[in-house]
This record gives sequence, C-alpha cells and structure tokens, in this order.
Amino acid sequence: MNFKEAFKEMRKGNDIKLPSWKGFWKWNDEKKTIMMHCRDGKVINVFDTEQYEYTLQHLASDEFIIATEENCPLKGGKIGLDFNAAMGYVFKGFKVSYRHEDFDGAGYYVEMDKDSFLELKKTNDKDYVKYYIPYKTDYESKDWYIMED
Repeated sequence: MNFKEAFKEMRKGNDIKLPSWKGFWKWNDEKKTIMMHCRDGKVINVFDTEQYEYTLQHLASDEFIIATEENCPLKGGKIGLDFNAAMGYVFKGFKVSYRHEDFDGAGYYVEMDKDSFLELKKTNDKDYVKYYIPYKTDYESKDWYIMED
C-alpha cells in the first residue's frame, strides 16, 4: 500500500512497516503524530528524526504492509520476503539470504557486483565468490531477508 493508505491504517489503529523493516510506525493519537518504533528499540517522533532523507524516502514507497507478530521482529516475528522482493533489494544494493540450513546456515548470501552480476558469497570466507544462479528452492522460498552489515 502507498503512504496515504498506510496513514489511514495507522489512524485505524494498525501499525505499518516496509517489508525490510525490523520496526514499525504507529499513530499516537494523544500526540497527533507518527511514532517510529526503531529496530534498536528507540521510539522517535517522525518529525524528530536525525535521518531526514532516509525517513522521507519511505513516504514515497508503495510497499507498506500492516506490521504483525508474524512479519515484524520488534513484535516477535521474522522478516520474510519472497524471491522477487529479495532480488529487488539486491538491485538496490542490499545483501540478502534466506533461512535454510544449506544457505544461511552455511553462511551464504547474495549481492550484486559492480557489473550488475549476482554473486554468491560466504560470510566467513572473504575469498569465496561465485556467480549466483538460483535453484528452484531459492525461487520458492518465502524466507528471504536483508542482511545487516
């Protein structure tokens, strides 16, 4: 949903987030403002942010979702992206992995190189780099997530 729709949801009492967020935004009716519940546990008025550009970029998104106990780490859930969404984040410069013993359990992640090729890398072996060709299980996974640096 876009921000206009997300704002309406917040006013109805729903918390909202982007799929990659660990935290969420919540309407505070007493203060008449949006409070950002950040991944580090801080709660900040949206107008008191120190990262204006970062915060304002999100207002243009059309990917807002309702934050739930299933999809929001601050509410006890996990971020789970499908393959297409995960690759969208790779093209934006993020590193991604997915929850599987043979993938993130083995330390693998995917990122894009300077020539726009997908690379498979390992967190514990800086010399390990291969071009990434997804398997059927990679396409089917709904447990992709954005890795933190």
